Amino acid sequence: MRAVSALLAELDAACQLTAGAQRARDRNRCTAQHTARAANCGGRAVSVTGMAEQVQAESAGVERFEDYAARLAKLAASVSEAAGQLCDAIWQAYESGRFVFLCGNGGSAANASHFCEDLGKGILPADWLQRGECRRLKAISLTDNVPYILAWANDTGYERIFVEQLKNLASAGDLLIAISGSGNSENVVRAVRWANEHGLKTFAAVGYDGGRLKRLAHGCLHVPSQDMGMVEAVHSAVFHWVVDQLRARLLHARSQLDRTAGTQGGC
Repeated sequence: MRAVSALLAELDAACQLTAGAQRARDRNRCTAQHTARAANCGGRAVSVTGMAEQVQAESAGVERFEDYAARLAKLAASVSEAAGQLCDAIWQAYESGRFVFLCGNGGSAANASHFCEDLGKGILPADWLQRGECRRLKAISLTDNVPYILAWANDTGYERIFVEQLKNLASAGDLLIAISGSGNSENVVRAVRWANEHGLKTFAAVGYDGGRLKRLAHGCLHVPSQDMGMVEAVHSAVFHWVVDQLRARLLHARSQLDRTAGTQGGC
């Protein structure tokens, strides 16, 4: 009986040792994956130590949602001033009748498309939707015409897919909102550089250390996080907040016009 107990104790110890070794391998694999991801992020190296918050969360297991939400809230609060500046830039484009262009890759492309849709429709007060005479914000996402994008990518290079569209569509005084988690996406950087050289106003939405876009763009919404998902989530939250603010400004502008004209329901 004692022999069986001893054998079971040895097996239990071996299992614990194996499990510990597996956890260590999992942590090492997680770190290696993030190291490779960092080395290829936006075409520029990112410090491995800078990936610590995401590596820690993944290797420790499932993060509680309330902890994730707390991280999100803290990061969102840190960009409140830049969020207001972005709102002002778009409002100025609206008031001057200029176009707002948006671009990005991957999740940032999805944010660009979503933000563009909201700028075109979502900012309108409900009772404006039937008012054909109301002036609308002119917004175009450079991420949405897939055949056009593929033509430029196939024939000239992926790094030119946004700048070549701007050459067809943009004019001095327009606004370009450039979204890139790393701040180093080459096609976005090229678009901003061209826009700056041709009289457009530029506003970047970035994460990580801000990359080249933080230095290039006239304005910048910088989410100081190495977690790409968190960066994109904060960008999306800010964009939705901006939509709400623009809708409120439109309502206020209409009420001012109504009082001046002595009428109701003007645009």
